[in-house]
Amino acid sequence: MVQSAAHHKETTPVYALGIDVGGTKIDAVLIDGDARIHAEAVLPTGALDGTDAVIDRIAQLIWQLLREAGDRRVIGIGIGTPGQVDAQLGVARAAINLGWADVPVLAKVRERLPDLPPLALANDVNALALGEYRFGAAQGARNLVYLALGTGLGGASIVEGRVTEGANGFAMEVGHMALNPNGRECVCGLRGCPEIYASGVGLMAGVDEYIRDYPETVLRSQATVSTPAILNAARDGDPLAMRLFNEAAEMLGQVMVVCAATLNPDVFAIGGGLGKAAADLLLPVAETYFATHLLYPAVERTRIVTASVERASIGAASLVMGG
Repeated sequence: MVQSAAHHKETTPVYALGIDVGGTKIDAVLIDGDARIHAEAVLPTGALDGTDAVIDRIAQLIWQLLREAGDRRVIGIGIGTPGQVDAQLGVARAAINLGWADVPVLAKVRERLPDLPPLALANDVNALALGEYRFGAAQGARNLVYLALGTGLGGASIVEGRVTEGANGFAMEVGHMALNPNGRECVCGLRGCPEIYASGVGLMAGVDEYIRDYPETVLRSQATVSTPAILNAARDGDPLAMRLFNEAAEMLGQVMVVCAATLNPDVFAIGGGLGKAAADLLLPVAETYFATHLLYPAVERTRIVTASVERASIGAASLVMGG
């Protein structure tokens, strides 16, 4: 009987909640150990309403999904937020698009819901990387570098199963390092940062810089140029759009070289909305740059994949899943 009970305890399914706090919406999921979604809910972030209002919405989503979980064993709740995070203290140090500075997220959630299972907080890209490592295209990797190309460019690394945090939560801020000090001015104040080339912000900056040299580009005739418009133009062979994506891809390759020289990952996962949508334009050029600018032993066993975990909330849930 004792052996049977122990066996039952080991095989009882477990579940976790994941909360992704984005600039426009808060996405919440309840997943099992195979990342299958059993419940989900979304609320607008409403960052302009203030920090406490956003925390109220996070707590509301947690309460809703815990009720939907019913008798399922929920072992923890992971929360991902943008910007710099102190994971140990559960504090969001700097989340510019939320207007947050030194917000004790986990403490504030517990004030509203005292009897919760364990809570964990992470930078949203770190959470995405962990989700990819456990559930996505990087399964089986020992060491992973995750590069997220969206409006900006973010990075995360996992070494032997552990997310790299750094001394103050600033590790893998690969979007902001002056790889070309004579290059384009970045929004951060430096010049030649990867983000000002390999991101939505970078593509738009490239249009402003080069459009006068391309009188025939279709982008000139558009009242408002957008990242999807640049992507469509590149697929149609527009020379300006193709230049911008080649430039972005080479910069992505440079970032990969830096990461490989320092971390030697066995997998690079390229994610983010732009990274996945434009993988066919970005990865061939980036892979060639990577393979020709690094010693062969650092290249030969490295896989480069497109990220497959679609929701950052799944990555947030993986913060408490273990394994």
